[in-house]
Amino acid sequence: MALDWLVGHVCGDISSRLRTSLIESSEEIEAVAKQVVDRYWLAFRQKNKSQEHLPKDQRMLGRYAPFVRRHPLNQKLYIGWRDYAPRRKGTRGKVLGETLTPANKIHFKESQFSHKAKLWELQLIIKTEEELRQLRELSESIHKQLVDINKAERVYKWQKSQETSAIKPSETEMAKERSHQDGINPLDHM
Repeated sequence: MALDWLVGHVCGDISSRLRTSLIESSEEIEAVAKQVVDRYWLAFRQKNKSQEHLPKDQRMLGRYAPFVRRHPLNQKLYIGWRDYAPRRKGTRGKVLGETLTPANKIHFKESQFSHKAKLWELQLIIKTEEELRQLRELSESIHKQLVDINKAERVYKWQKSQETSAIKPSETEMAKERSHQDGINPLDHM
C-alpha cells in the first residue's frame, strides 16, 4: 500500500513538473509567434501606407495578415491568418477580418493566398508562413502532450477515488456504530 502511494505521489510530481515545463515552452512559442506577427504587421502597414498618395484604382493594398491567440478554456495556441478585405456585411461590432481555414489541418498553402494577394504581399506571406509553420507544429505537439497528461491524471484520480470509495462504506458503517455506541448511556438501562 505504501508503494502505491509512493508511485502515485512520484507520478503526480513528475506530471506537474512536466506540465509546468510544457506551459512555459508554449508561452515562449507564443512570444516568438507574436514577434513574427508584429514584424509582418509593420511591413504590411508600411507598404499600405506608402500607397496612400496613389489614386484608388492604382493602389495595391494588402489584405491578409496573421494572428496569434490563446483559447481561454483549453489554453491552446492558435496561429492563423485572416482576410481583411473590405466588406460591409453583418454588424459593425463584428471582427472585420475573416479567419481562413488551414488547407491541411494546421498549415496553410501558398495557393490559398495566391488568388487574391498582391505580389509584394504574397512574398511577405510565404516568408512569414515558413516561420509560423514551425511554431504552429511545435505548439500543436505541446498541446497534444498537455492533453495526454491531463487524461492520465484524470484516469489516476478516478482510480484513486474508486479505491477510496470502496473503503469509505466500511468506514462510514464503523462511524455509525461508534456514534450509536456513544449514544448509549449505561445508566439508562438500570
